[in-house]
Amino acid sequence: MDNEEEAERIVEAGLKSLGLDPAKVKTVIVTHGHGDHYGGANFFAQKYQSRIVASDVDWTMMETKLEFDTPLWGRPPKRDVSVVDGDKVTLGDTTIDILITPGHTMGTISPIFDVRSGSQKHRALLWGGAAFNFGKKPERLQAILTRPRARAR
Repeated sequence: MDNEEEAERIVEAGLKSLGLDPAKVKTVIVTHGHGDHYGGANFFAQKYQSRIVASDVDWTMMETKLEFDTPLWGRPPKRDVSVVDGDKVTLGDTTIDILITPGHTMGTISPIFDVRSGSQKHRALLWGGAAFNFGKKPERLQAILTRPRARAR
């Protein structure tokens, strides 16, 4: 979702085409503070009063100095739900464990959650931003290399 128009045309329309109600989107997790990830969040916040979740670090980046910007992207959402490593976000009957995986941005979220295949339950991880986009910023690579391991849950 680069912007509100795409959120409406692609995401909202796609949900409706599947027989799903976009008004039931109560929470949007922004995995990192780049416009191609937060771009349509304002659409859901304004039209459906969806809560917007992002890491505390990336909220600050989005509020003060965007790393990348283009007129094609919507504006960053206003700070709403701020999370840090180890927090949990509950969506209906699903709990998402928040893992902060710095590198792509310093506050990239990689959510961990349960998925089902028939009667089998599995743990899944959505990598929130894996591209090494940071050029001559060795602190980013250092953050990846020295990130404490997450505790098994």
